[in-house]
Amino acid sequence: MKKNRKNRTKLGQKIYETRRKMKLSRIEFAQKIGLSEASVLRIENGNMAKFKISTLKKLSEAFPNVLVLEDLTKLAGYREEGEAVTLAQKVKNARLAKGWSRTDLAKKCAVIESTIYALESGRVKRPQLKLRRALKKYLGIDV
Repeated sequence: MKKNRKNRTKLGQKIYETRRKMKLSRIEFAQKIGLSEASVLRIENGNMAKFKISTLKKLSEAFPNVLVLEDLTKLAGYREEGEAVTLAQKVKNARLAKGWSRTDLAKKCAVIESTIYALESGRVKRPQLKLRRALKKYLGIDV
């Protein structure tokens, strides 16, 4: 087990420590977040190359006061500590965390899909008031 601890990523270590503090077996933890035991093992040992936002969201929803989505995204490498998060990153990460496509978000915000694409690609720096209000309502993002 000591060998595995050396290879753990910061995220893997956080997950491992959370599971241990909650006195959950790997199987119980996996069931609570809707992943396989093998996936939890790969996460804890640092053998998972890339994390889906949806996986990080499952973790934060299962343990809301312990595992915060913003912290998990940092640990998973979606952004570095202290790095400013652009509006484009905020919108895309929030949309993916909800499991929505660009089309889904566009319909909710009453805009065309290309507007969401332009926003997520960074071409739109300051969206119109109507879109800013919709982003706050549906994604919880202050623009």
